[in-house]
Parts: sequence; C-alpha cells; structure tokens
Amino acid sequence: MMTEIKKEMSNFLTKEEAELLLQRKYAMIDPVPYRPDPVVIELRREVDHLRQEIYFLRTIVNKQMQKTEIDEPTL
Repeated sequence: MMTEIKKEMSNFLTKEEAELLLQRKYAMIDPVPYRPDPVVIELRREVDHLRQEIYFLRTIVNKQMQKTEIDEPTL
C-alpha cells in the first residue's frame, strides 16, 4: 500500500513535498506531546503559595524594622 501511495505521489509531487505530507499525516495522528502532569501542576501551586508567604513575611519584617529604627542625631 505504501509503495502504491509513493508511486501515486511521485506523479505530482517532489520527494520533499511528499515527505512533508507524510510528516503532517503522522503529526495529526500522534498525541499531544505536552500534557500537564498533575504532580507538576501541584508543585507550581505550592511554589506560588510559597512566594506569597515570602512576600507577606517580607512586608512584616520591613514594618517591624521601620518601627525599631532609631534616628540618632549626628554630631
């Protein structure tokens, strides 16, 4: 069957065009190469949560440092 297809394709296509058509055919049949892994999704959520916590802690530390800073007069 493949030889028949090749013969038929050689009548009106160049070799490069035929290879491109075959690649497109296989590309449509192949499954999607990237499927989000549930573990990766959960890890991304955890990273986002940790970023939020770090931001929150930084703001608290900055506020406390501003309260405890004592402006001493210079001589």
